[in-house]
Amino acid sequence: MHTGKECYMIKSVKNHHTCQRNMIKNRQLTAKFIGDEFLPLFKAKPHWSAKEIITAIRQKYKVIISKWLAYKAKKSAHKKLHGSMRDHYSEIGSYLNALRTANPSSTFKLETAPPGFINLDPEATCEAFFRLFVCFDGLKKGFLAGCRKVLCLDGCFLKTFLGGMLLTAVGRDANVQMYPVAWAVVEGENNDSWEWFMHELLLCLEVNDGGLSWTLISDQQKGLLNVVSLMWPYAEHRNCARHIYANWHKSFKDEELKELFWKSARAYSESDYLQAIEDMKAINPDAVEALLKQNPNWFNRCYLNTHTKCDVIVNNMAETFNGFIINARSKHIIHMLEDIRIQVMSRLVTKRTEMAARDVIICPKIQEKLEFSKAASYRCEVYPSSYQVFQVRDFDDVSVDLEKRSCTCRKWDLRGYPCKHVCAVADFLHKNAEDYVDVCYHKDTYMKAYEFSIPPLPSERYWTKINQPMDPPPIKSAPGRPKKNRKRDPHEDPKRPGRLTKHGVIMKCSNCGARGHNKRKCTEKEKTTEGGSAPKRQKKSTKKATKQSTQEATQQSTYEATQQSTLEATQQSTQEATQKSTQKGTKSSQKGINKSSQKGKRKTNQG
Repeated sequence: MHTGKECYMIKSVKNHHTCQRNMIKNRQLTAKFIGDEFLPLFKAKPHWSAKEIITAIRQKYKVIISKWLAYKAKKSAHKKLHGSMRDHYSEIGSYLNALRTANPSSTFKLETAPPGFINLDPEATCEAFFRLFVCFDGLKKGFLAGCRKVLCLDGCFLKTFLGGMLLTAVGRDANVQMYPVAWAVVEGENNDSWEWFMHELLLCLEVNDGGLSWTLISDQQKGLLNVVSLMWPYAEHRNCARHIYANWHKSFKDEELKELFWKSARAYSESDYLQAIEDMKAINPDAVEALLKQNPNWFNRCYLNTHTKCDVIVNNMAETFNGFIINARSKHIIHMLEDIRIQVMSRLVTKRTEMAARDVIICPKIQEKLEFSKAASYRCEVYPSSYQVFQVRDFDDVSVDLEKRSCTCRKWDLRGYPCKHVCAVADFLHKNAEDYVDVCYHKDTYMKAYEFSIPPLPSERYWTKINQPMDPPPIKSAPGRPKKNRKRDPHEDPKRPGRLTKHGVIMKCSNCGARGHNKRKCTEKEKTTEGGSAPKRQKKSTKKATKQSTQEATQQSTYEATQQSTLEATQQSTQEATQKSTQKGTKSSQKGINKSSQKGKRKTNQG
């Protein structure tokens, strides 16, 4: 029973408000309340934006909240779902112990920083998370057994408020699709992080020859370039041609230069490459000079090594894997790593099942490319030189050596599957072109890559508890006020966001066809005017006037013809009417004569 001095009991309530509803201030709508009410949505959409939260609150409760309250509600929901960040990172020890129990031969390397080392906090009492390397044994064995020694290296941002980077190493299977090998969570993309990652990858894949038979593909990240030359000194290091073109294109914006750049980069023979460079030099010598500052061995097919049977000059495989795990990257570290593990684990089984159901010898994507080469081989003429060497004539004559598995065009050497010249030789010998496809593209090789698996992992409640307290990495805040607007391109038009200016675009005159000026400043226009020949603009006006006068003349002639035909028709009708009236008068007079003659005859007879 209430012991206070005054006590009230409410017996009836009239649910009618006379005051105006306040849509901005509501003390009961707290961050905790919003987080609890929308907990399922926060679980399904971890990256739910503040703008969407504000809209949902306004539609459901008819209250307008600030974006800061939306952020607090999001933090409250995530804390309830995942606990505090310190509790979450303290579970990493238990998570890695569970992984090692299920995958004893896999590689998991955790690095922590001493207390106060990262954020320089003198009151810190426990270690802080620094880096984590992951490479499952099933992926490592499958890559070494069924994939070529080609690795695409790249880094992508993690989308939580703690930041960080995910470094990845992705291979290519026999069907030229991605095959993830290893990944690591690091503090950022710099020299130290790449050196640590490449060292762990070197140990994991047991590379002892300095990468002599390996090919690495990456963008132009300076830290990675230095690390590869230091730790993988004998490996072939290719740079992504798309990144090189993006930097080169900022200064030389021309469609013809773009076509010639890719023509030179994709040329399989050195003669085709030099011809494209000469054509480019005829258009803009400065563009060639800027392009040749890059090492041509890094991104031109004519200078690539042929031992890996790979003609790739872009880093699309790493970009594909980054897009494959884009939803996982918006979660915190344990949940992100679990999502990546489950996605890769399921993909191994899916790909193995799909390929096992196919009754083929060559992988499907390679077979499609081979059919294209077969279709182009009908133009080739084959002349045997010996049992193994042939001369093939198409637009140019090439030499095909079946024993060395080589062709002058270098496509067979570099790709590993026959070009049109080899297909023509196979048809000449009454053999199948599939017999000359490299073993790395066979179905059996593909199945070797996917015959291994990643064991499943029970949920968190079944993990052995490991007491390893750990602080999360500190939040990196840049000095000054946070920028709200995105960083604009240096040549972006401020009046039209998202549209670039014409900086670097070479004008082409529509009057004379020369480059460097437009038709308003064309000097040939005055010469042609003085010489008597009309320029294009005057020719157009002359044509227009001629066309107009022709139309007017046609209309006039049509009008005159119509008037003439009308006049003739009128005259003809008048004549016909006159003739009819004349005929009628003649007939009537003839009748009168006949009647009078008959009367005269009657009188004569009577007399």
